[in-house]
Amino acid sequence: MIKTLLLSILFFTAFNFKIFAATISGTYYGENCGNSCNPDNLLDDPIEMVEGLITGIFGFADKNASFFIDQVNEKTISILHLDKKMLFTQVAYDPKSRTFKGLGEKDTISGSFDGDNLTITIQTIAKKDAGTGKTKFLVRRLPQSKEAFENLEIINDKLSLAEDKIIDLENNLNRTTEKYKDDTKKLNEIIADLKNKLKKPTKINVDLFESTSTIAANVDLLTAPDSKKGKKIITLKEGDLINHLTTIPPDRDWSLVTSSKGLIGYIKNIFIIDNVSVNNTSIPSEPSINDGDKINLLEPLWDKGKRGEQITLNAPGIVSLQGVINIENLSAVYLNDEAVDISNGRFNHAIIVTEGKNNVVISAENTSGKRTELQFIILVN
Repeated sequence: MIKTLLLSILFFTAFNFKIFAATISGTYYGENCGNSCNPDNLLDDPIEMVEGLITGIFGFADKNASFFIDQVNEKTISILHLDKKMLFTQVAYDPKSRTFKGLGEKDTISGSFDGDNLTITIQTIAKKDAGTGKTKFLVRRLPQSKEAFENLEIINDKLSLAEDKIIDLENNLNRTTEKYKDDTKKLNEIIADLKNKLKKPTKINVDLFESTSTIAANVDLLTAPDSKKGKKIITLKEGDLINHLTTIPPDRDWSLVTSSKGLIGYIKNIFIIDNVSVNNTSIPSEPSINDGDKINLLEPLWDKGKRGEQITLNAPGIVSLQGVINIENLSAVYLNDEAVDISNGRFNHAIIVTEGKNNVVISAENTSGKRTELQFIILVN
């Protein structure tokens, strides 16, 4: 029981906001002296004090007395009478006169402190408030006890500094967390904005291009050359002008086009009507396919009388070259030394032409490495 009380008080003291070790706290040992208390009779040898304390705790010396004092704050102390297992809490202490007075369950306690020695009086409370059973003690603080409490105060100061450091670290962590939240929020806003931009259809500036083709009937401009997978961008109306960029292999049923406002997408070739007046200055007088030619250019059309030599356009921009190769064991086709896709001997490739003369070379190569070339000029007015 005493051990539990002692540990409880020590635990409470260690975590108190301020320990007053330099004043009255400590372990005291002395005697039950009645009315003849003499400080000279107190033991001075620390070993004897400890031995006497142990003997007193276990009740082997009736005259021995031991107390544990805890100064809770400047004006309050707790007193544990180890020999009788009596605990007095909330004992009032006057630091100026160094006197104290308190009330327990069945007893009162009072006394004075001279710096090392304590004079303690414990008196039983009678039913009619008449004091009986008065006992007087004179005890001295053990030097080791005083030193222990002073060290405890140093430790407590370090703990307080550590607690302050923990609070600072927690505050820094909270600030970092809030900053992380703010940064995350900004990044999410940027991501959301980019996603919205990605949802918008691809668009280019076609102000300098003259439309090459016309829409034959109402058709949806799609995001992919597939009626099921492609998503609708806009609906192109019959008669709308477009730029026919290129056909899509391998079947070449679809073409990549731009609307008159620059939106890029895919439509089926059956909805495209080429504008002869844009691609040529005159109506051709020769067939579009010559069985004797190894390289036949189908689109755009040759100038009248200049088949295989010249094509004239009215505006610079993107132009799609479509044709057929009549060569056995065909392995590759090149347009200005750039490899192009071929399917069943057909090719479709877009190039950019500028104002003036644009030299074009279409080369066809068989599996033996032999090349056949068609050289001509695209003239842009």
